[in-house]
Amino acid sequence: MRENKNIYYRKRRGKRFFYVKNADGTNRIWELGKCLKEELKENDPVRVNIEFFIGLRNHVEHSIDNDKVLLKVTSPQAHACIINYEKNLIERFGREFSLRGQLRIPIFVSPLDPGHIREHRDLTKDLPKDIHDYLTGFKGGISPNVQRSSAYAYKLYLIPYSGNGNGPDMAVTFVKYESLTAEMKNHLSEISTNALEENAVVVVKSEVQEVSNRERFLPKAAAEIISGELKVKFGVNDFTVYRKYKQVGPVTGGSRVLMNNSKSFCFYDDAVNKCVYDRSFIDLAVKDLRKEGVYKKLFGKSAKDRGMCLDE
Repeated sequence: MRENKNIYYRKRRGKRFFYVKNADGTNRIWELGKCLKEELKENDPVRVNIEFFIGLRNHVEHSIDNDKVLLKVTSPQAHACIINYEKNLIERFGREFSLRGQLRIPIFVSPLDPGHIREHRDLTKDLPKDIHDYLTGFKGGISPNVQRSSAYAYKLYLIPYSGNGNGPDMAVTFVKYESLTAEMKNHLSEISTNALEENAVVVVKSEVQEVSNRERFLPKAAAEIISGELKVKFGVNDFTVYRKYKQVGPVTGGSRVLMNNSKSFCFYDDAVNKCVYDRSFIDLAVKDLRKEGVYKKLFGKSAKDRGMCLDE
């Protein structure tokens, strides 16, 4: 909630307001659902995602026989909830409160033969009737735009492919949905529709159509983040000076050949045909450039004169 917001229930008696009391005499605080209504608009996917779990909590007992099935069929909403929480933490309190170092997206392993595909499709049949009815009823009550939002349910298309032979391959390559051509988007939509009907080598996790490279950035975006952290002007040319100092990134502009220290810091992204930089490298740059000696060595001027907060 916003700062200085009164989060207690009150009722009016004449011209005065009185706090509503709990059974133990304490003031009654707004429940989560009330906070959502005050903070977010009705069709905000973030709000709908949390409302989904509030309703689900009211239908689920503390122990049910098929809790593993429930975890599987609600995993897209759970992934979205964690990502929303992480984003909100950073926006409100700063990146130092990020959960990025503690949490990872789990990988669900399942054979892709027709029998197992049908089994996955029919999972909800094993749920208690009241929970099954809640899941189908909730989905039917929200708009298609909310259903398609990654803030409501987070989906991944996993498509196996062969390495290109140009250096080490990442186990998972993230591609922005918006970067695909119209033809590619249409083809992906066809795959989504037909994957559960055929013996396809595709795993469709849920009802969303967006996958983004959230923790890797092009040079311009990386420079903007560094500039914001250091509170000084820091452009792409400055970023290039720093990465070459650290021996990270392409040997020359546009090259696929990376310098010696690029491992885990810089990767060639085939989706955009450019090198992208991991958030860990950006964090390292911020830490280094807050040191007076490093900054002056690279840029020939004192960082203190530019108002930067320096580490000793």
